[in-house]
Order: sequence, then structure tokens, then C-alpha cells
Amino acid sequence: MTQKKSLLDKAVISQESTKITENITEIIIDSFLENGTLKDIPVIGSLVSSYKIAMGIKEGFFFKKVLKFLFELKDIPIEKREKLLDKMNADEKYSSKLGEKIMLYLDKTEEYDKASIIGKLYSCVLKEKIDRETFERLCFMLDKVFIDDLIFLKRLHENEEDLKSDKYMLEKSNLSTVGFLGISEGFNYQFRNFYKFNEFGKLMVELVLNDFIKD
Repeated sequence: MTQKKSLLDKAVISQESTKITENITEIIIDSFLENGTLKDIPVIGSLVSSYKIAMGIKEGFFFKKVLKFLFELKDIPIEKREKLLDKMNADEKYSSKLGEKIMLYLDKTEEYDKASIIGKLYSCVLKEKIDRETFERLCFMLDKVFIDDLIFLKRLHENEEDLKSDKYMLEKSNLSTVGFLGISEGFNYQFRNFYKFNEFGKLMVELVLNDFIKD
């Protein structure tokens, strides 16, 4: 039986979501700070009314993160989004609660970049590049990682010799702790760990960071 679409699912397949541009979130927040309202903006009006919340500064920035997330779905036609969501909702392993989890991740993060990364990862789910479980695992790791360490992950991918050196030990240790790097067998001459890329580190670089971070 088809699961009921979550609030986020409905936003994902809304025609209004295709109108989001890279700069619109800044304009919306400026408008909010000036007028104190977001409910008249079509793409998020339904979210505001559904939550029935008194909008404040915190809520304004939360919806900016929602828009950052939705913007990353820009290259997926609405028809395809709806088809893939219906397919996932029909799968017993999928629950509409995934949308609720995403909203919680967006609400929790203090980084707009992380909201964009969650959107990029979700677009990979809709394109069937990764499954729902992998998406959730990557979002969990993303929630725990320091954003500058995550950005450094791309540098390590481009210079893998640094994984075996004594340089950048703090960054590598942090990335290993949250799950983006693994521990390689053996130790170097100073009895420090060697590190190596694991499946999740490679996915984050290849699916997100190569496009997200421009040299």
C-alpha cells in the first residue's frame, strides 16, 4: 500500500520548488527580516501553515535551509521526482518518516552548506545513485562532522599520500571518528595510525564535494 507523502515530499514535487534560484534564499530572508512574514511565499507557505508556528528569526533561517535543500534538486524534473517518490513510498523498506528525518537534520544543522549537501545527497537518492539507507548513513555522518574537515576530505582524495603522512592528523582523526575515513593496517614510524578512504568517504567526494567545492 502506498505510504502517505510527508510534508517534505510534497515540497519536493511542488512546481514552486522549481522556481528557487541560487540567490532567492537571501532575498527571502531579507524580506522576512523586514516584514516578519514568510507565509505569503508560495514555495514555503504550505510548510509554514502546516507547522502552524509563530515565525521568528530562528524559523526564518530554518526555511532558508529548506530552500537550500530544495535548490539542489533543480535538475530533476517534477514528473520524475513524483515517480521516484511514489516508487520509494510503495517500498515497505521506505517510510514517509524519511522526510521528517530530513527536516530534523535541516533544523539541527547550523550550516547552510550542510543543508545544500543534504539536498545533493537526496537528489542522488531520486536519481537512484544511492539507496535510502546509504543516504541516511551519510546524513548521520554529515551531522557529526566539522564542515571544514569535510571540505578537507576532497583535498585528501586528491592527495592520498597525505593519508600516510604525519600531516593533518587532527583532520584525519576527526574524519575517521565520524566515519568518512578508515584505519589502515600498520602504523608509521611514530606509532600513529595510517588512514584510508572507505566507501562513505569516496561517495561523499564523488557525489557531492567534487561539484560542491570548486578549485
